Amino acid sequence: MISTRRSATRTSSNKKRKENKPGFKRSLIPPILSGNLQYGSGKMKKFRSSINGIILVTAVVLVLSGCGGSGSSEAESNNQTGKVAAAGAGEKFILYDIHGNQRRWSEFIGRPFMINFWATWCGPCRSEIPLLKKIYEEYHPQGLEIIGISVDHQRNKVAPFAEHFEIPYVILYSDNNAPRTLKLGQGIPMTIFFDAEGKETGRIIGAQPPRVFYRELSKLFPRKRQG
Repeated sequence: MISTRRSATRTSSNKKRKENKPGFKRSLIPPILSGNLQYGSGKMKKFRSSINGIILVTAVVLVLSGCGGSGSSEAESNNQTGKVAAAGAGEKFILYDIHGNQRRWSEFIGRPFMINFWATWCGPCRSEIPLLKKIYEEYHPQGLEIIGISVDHQRNKVAPFAEHFEIPYVILYSDNNAPRTLKLGQGIPMTIFFDAEGKETGRIIGAQPPRVFYRELSKLFPRKRQG
């Protein structure tokens, strides 16, 4: 009996010394994650349901948004803000196109137009270019203008990209002011539809099928047969 007690005492002492060593750490997993019984199976089910809900909402946001998008440098934003203020409150943007020409919001008033925010690195943006080209071919003779506003930080990639894909419509370089003025949000592609007076008639967020675009176009061209 003595030897057994001594053995038990040594085992207990060794365990305490092991726990007191600097390298020894107790489990850092919170009880709720490790399935500790004190939380109960009902609370664990609620916790898992909450996690699944968060994952689902995040996935939906990513699908609708397409790609994350942002404008250019803050210095460019400050310069652009000054230009817009100098031009008058009616100018929602004054941007440069890929040929170096300055283009204003007001020059597109008087005919229906679409503004498409996009980027060369955005997969969904690239995939909808053939549709935008088709719409331009069909509706430009009726007066429709399409304005692609690139949010690329590396502007030197935009013009070669537009040339390679033979984009026929206007391509502008964005700054930080235009996305805020037109309420871009955080995702691209996004297409906004305007009537001849510059009033927004609808917008498409994320990659969508052609019927969604033609539905919006029917508001601008009600008598034209939709493709």
